[in-house]
Amino acid sequence: MKVKSQDSAVKKQREEQAQRVLDEFGDVLSDCRLLCFFDDEDCQEFKVIMGRANRGFLRTITDSTSFVSWPEYITDVVGDPASFGFKPLFGHVIYLYGSTCANRVGMTMTFAHELQHVVQSIQMRELLNANNLFRELPEKLIQSVGLRWSDIPTEREARAVAKKIAVTLHGSEAVKEFLAQRAAQASITADPIELADVGFIQELDTSMLYDLRHETLALFGRFKNHRSEFEAVIEWLKSGPDFEPVDLDSFMPRLDGGPPRI
Repeated sequence: MKVKSQDSAVKKQREEQAQRVLDEFGDVLSDCRLLCFFDDEDCQEFKVIMGRANRGFLRTITDSTSFVSWPEYITDVVGDPASFGFKPLFGHVIYLYGSTCANRVGMTMTFAHELQHVVQSIQMRELLNANNLFRELPEKLIQSVGLRWSDIPTEREARAVAKKIAVTLHGSEAVKEFLAQRAAQASITADPIELADVGFIQELDTSMLYDLRHETLALFGRFKNHRSEFEAVIEWLKSGPDFEPVDLDSFMPRLDGGPPRI
């Protein structure tokens, strides 16, 4: 855990808060080489890459991962700058912006959300990789099907876990107030995507059981006539250093009409 702050009291408070969130996950992350970096500013390079509305992100790290545009104060923690070449010390990096950390409920929800993605990476890697394909589909196709972030099963599960942990640590009223503030801000900025996402989280019942595999297969079913677009995405991703193969036959019908393998 790395909390960047010039204020020792703020640093201590955020460390304690982050540890409370980590404790909610028990031992599942005990053997994970995970760096959790809490900034005291908003890295503008990440905002350009991830989008202005991004509050934090998870990045899986390999020896081939490119750190172009990453600020030095982060890469110096990710790897040893004095070593020959650059060898990352971690398998995953979670990054939270300073503006995210400024609100204790917001910090909790974003951190728990990204930690759940780490759990998915450890326990359900194939499902996570398959769900990530939806992020790379052509915008025109996403719009024609009406796909939202909250429709992606791994994202829906991460939102549910984040809300549940936030309620446990801060109480339901504090979470309601935080989400209401987000909704109000989205209304002021006329951001329909943010407004829809907040509305989804507000109505999300975290007590309901959620079958990630079943919901993933159901989502692929909505795209059953667009297998070629998924094949194109996989082919494009192969050129990247962090590509992980996805067996598309496991999730949607093959071109020969065969059923998915479950």
